[in-house]
Amino acid sequence: MLKSTPPRSPIILVYSSLNRFGATQLWMMFGEQGTKVVFALLVAGGRLTNEAKMPVWIIFLCYTMIAAGTLVGGFRIVRTMGMKLTKLDPMHGFCAETGGGVTILGVSLLGIPVSTTHTITGAIIGVGMTGGLKAVRWLMAEKIIWAWIFTVPVSGLVGAFSYYGYHYLSRYF
Repeated sequence: MLKSTPPRSPIILVYSSLNRFGATQLWMMFGEQGTKVVFALLVAGGRLTNEAKMPVWIIFLCYTMIAAGTLVGGFRIVRTMGMKLTKLDPMHGFCAETGGGVTILGVSLLGIPVSTTHTITGAIIGVGMTGGLKAVRWLMAEKIIWAWIFTVPVSGLVGAFSYYGYHYLSRYF
């Protein structure tokens, strides 16, 4: 059994990861949609006209917030996935990234929207199971799945409360 990453694997890994994110255009979408939302709010509030060009500060702000979120929460996610869900060594990490990358590319070619988080988590669990079913901490996997299930309705409620809160406050300001 291989215990180290094959010599060409870093190149393949980087290519796979870049293609995976490129196929779903994840970061570009967040930044682009975020700038559009901020711009639309400024137009709706009368601070900008609809014909105005996108101010550079909006673009900078949105991408800075993405970077800050990644900086604050990124290590926690990496630690959970690579240490708490199952123990990953470089070879396991390479195989999980490859599996996640191939999955994303395959479903992207079919035009199916899929989450990069879900695919890499499934790949990590699959790689972890190569060491036996006990190599995966199933209670942690269950917590992750429940978090995914509750994310959509909770986000919907927060969005609705935000809308009604803004709508209520906008009458007074």
